[in-house]
Amino acid sequence: MIKVVLDTTVWMEYLRQKEPIAQHVGALMLDKQIVAMDLVFSELIYCSSRIQDQSILKTFWLILPRIELTSDMIINAGIFANQSNYLCRGIGLIEAAIIKAVTDEGYLLWTLDERIRGVVDTSILYK
Repeated sequence: MIKVVLDTTVWMEYLRQKEPIAQHVGALMLDKQIVAMDLVFSELIYCSSRIQDQSILKTFWLILPRIELTSDMIINAGIFANQSNYLCRGIGLIEAAIIKAVTDEGYLLWTLDERIRGVVDTSILYK
């Protein structure tokens, strides 16, 4: 079964109930295909101004399977980002760590961020 990591852009559209994304995310959840990442969820909670959204995110964090980054993974993401010249391509360390973790775990990444879509191998992109 395909496992998918949603980045911040997709989660934000889901929380706003933007269609067709909200329906598609719901279907992936029902099929148990979504994998959470601590970097994505911490970014979402940090940016969320609505208490209701924060509560929903915390619930998802508790129930979804997840990738939990280790310090080695963060260092390797920095090396990977440097070798890929991501800084000059507008990709930050958080995005690089997400890309590296998704690639290492063999998952797919669903992102709406055109910068990310422009630098990653399309084989890891969902949709």
